[in-house]
Amino acid sequence: MLAGAFVAVERRAAEPVLPLKLFRIRTFVLSAVISFVVGFAMFGAMTYLPTFLQVVQGVTPTMSGVHMLPMVIGLLLASTASGQIVSRTGRWKVFPVAGTGVTALGLLLLHQLDETSPTAVMSAFFFVFGLGLGLVMQVLVLIVQNAVAYEDLGVATSGATFFRSIGASFGVAVFGTVFASRLGDELTGAFAGAPLPPGVSVGALESDPRGIAALPPPLRADAVHAYATAITDVFLYAAPVALLAFALAWFLREDRLRASVTAPDGTETFASNPVERSSHDEVCRALSVLGTREGAARSTGGSPNGPGTTCCPRRAGCCCACAGTAGWNRRSSPSAGRCR
Repeated sequence: MLAGAFVAVERRAAEPVLPLKLFRIRTFVLSAVISFVVGFAMFGAMTYLPTFLQVVQGVTPTMSGVHMLPMVIGLLLASTASGQIVSRTGRWKVFPVAGTGVTALGLLLLHQLDETSPTAVMSAFFFVFGLGLGLVMQVLVLIVQNAVAYEDLGVATSGATFFRSIGASFGVAVFGTVFASRLGDELTGAFAGAPLPPGVSVGALESDPRGIAALPPPLRADAVHAYATAITDVFLYAAPVALLAFALAWFLREDRLRASVTAPDGTETFASNPVERSSHDEVCRALSVLGTREGAARSTGGSPNGPGTTCCPRRAGCCCACAGTAGWNRRSSPSAGRCR
């Protein structure tokens, strides 16, 4: 219902937050869906990596950030390298396909971790996961920017980021539910028939893992294993979501990266440095703008190919009723310009 209300408001708005015309562009729609799925899997899984390191591996909060540096390095290297390759070759489709595939592989590798995993193995798996994210995250924004017109660059870019943020919200909520459900089942199975110390219960351990320290050593190991299983199961459930993004990436149509965009004149978009012009120069400049294809369409209300009025380029005093159109022919001197 809220989505329907949003569409109804956006259709009537003079300046919509997210123009509905963008959803007629196939590349934008696919990129938005992939961004949603990537955000769903990425943030849903990344939320539980610090929990795994602190509860299962027993490292401090500060050191858990240090342990995640390989993932950040992989993301940085992949983002930089993919950006350089795309800018030099103009080809980009391989990166969302490879990135989503590597991300799914990284999630499956993270599922293999447990309380006995060495630091080197964890670092390697984190690096692979970050590598996949780096290959796809920034390229999706570039794909959207390459698919829309200049005037829609800002809203299209923010739209892609918006869908990724929405996906992240859904991912954290869904995977949080999965984690809580799995943790309750694992703790219940681990402590079945075992006497617990006073003040310690399955519910208390679910809400606060610090209670694990109050357990006797045999039960403490079982509790840590229950946490490890519940967290790594989240990574397993996130892998099919990443595979869905991998499948969608194949449907992206690769349009060669454009080298430039048609931007409006700088004086029309922001204030320039003060320039002293005579009245004659101002008239010539105004007539030159009117003589362009866009200026002619705005002034006459007709086709850009209709008649306009302009001055000869870089010359003053040379004007023609059809200057700037297909019928304008300028000879070797300003006075030789005539209409065919």
